[in-house]
Amino acid sequence: MARFKFRLQPVLDKRSREERQQQMKVAELEKQRLELERQIMQCQRVLTAERESMRTQLGVNTHQVVDIEQIRLRANSSLRVTTQAQRAAVELAGVYKRLGSARELLKEKVVSRKAVQMLKSRQHERWQQDQNRVHNAAMDEIAMAAAARKMA
Repeated sequence: MARFKFRLQPVLDKRSREERQQQMKVAELEKQRLELERQIMQCQRVLTAERESMRTQLGVNTHQVVDIEQIRLRANSSLRVTTQAQRAAVELAGVYKRLGSARELLKEKVVSRKAVQMLKSRQHERWQQDQNRVHNAAMDEIAMAAAARKMA
């Protein structure tokens, strides 16, 4: 039996490859986004713990001597963590922007591939109908030949 041959298969293959490559780019940006969000959350946890520790150290016992050096070190640590969180937030904004662009491009790639895929489906359906017509015509001819032999 004849086999269906889609003459635009190389185009479909190329568009499928481009779509997969774009999916990989989106996945990489998503990975970066998740990592930056994790870093920001970690910084927030550290800052909360530092504030709580400082409150405890300053407020527990007013008769206790306050270690100014320890408080200064904690304040510097908090400032460093805050700077890290701000840097990560700026990076995250850039990743969100690139991610939006990458997703839009991915949508375009999907639409492009699906257009060729639909064309292939329609052509295959037409080919299948033609094959059925040829098969039915051949079967009719065989039946007519058999009937003609019986009559003869």
